[in-house]
Amino acid sequence: MKEGVKIERLERVSTPLEIQLAEYTDPSLTITGAGWNFSTLNPWRVLKNGRVRLSSDGESAANEIERLVALSVQSIEVLKLDGVGDLIIRLSDGTSLHVVAMGEGEEWVLNLPGNFTWVEVG
Repeated sequence: MKEGVKIERLERVSTPLEIQLAEYTDPSLTITGAGWNFSTLNPWRVLKNGRVRLSSDGESAANEIERLVALSVQSIEVLKLDGVGDLIIRLSDGTSLHVVAMGEGEEWVLNLPGNFTWVEVG
């Protein structure tokens, strides 16, 4: 692991969290479930087995992001490099959503049950 890289696993997350809605209207990605939600304007990609399955750059991203509905969040991790955090959300089917922090303003917002809110600022 590179020097200065730190992985934080959100232990406060009571998983699994079911995804009930996933919408992408460039550049805004919103994912919600009962009592929780996530949003970002940053680049993102969905990976499975190390391969990109879907990304914010894709022409069909707005339609295909709906594939995440009914999956469950298994874990949430933040990969910190130079104080800015990329978000990794691991899902029940083995895919993971990676949000790339750009280091400019509000990177992403995650509201979880129990009044826990994480706003990553670059």
